[in-house]
Amino acid sequence: MTLPAEPREPLLLALRRADPLAFRREVRAVLTAHGNVSAGARALGLREATLRDLLAADPELARGLDLDDWP
Repeated sequence: MTLPAEPREPLLLALRRADPLAFRREVRAVLTAHGNVSAGARALGLREATLRDLLAADPELARGLDLDDWP
C-alpha cells in the first residue's frame, strides 16, 4: 500500500517566501534537468500555469536557461 503524496505546490510556494534563494536553486535545477516548463512543472509538483506565472514574475528563474517552451 502507498500513502497519498502531499501536494508539493503549497510547500514550494512556502519555500519561495521563506528562502527565495533556495527556491530559485530548486526550480532552476529542475528546469535545467528537464529542459522545458511543462516537464519541470510536473517534476516540481506545480500546475504548469503556476510555474509560468512564477517565471514571468521572477526573470532570474529562467535567466540563461535554454527551455523549449519558454521565450
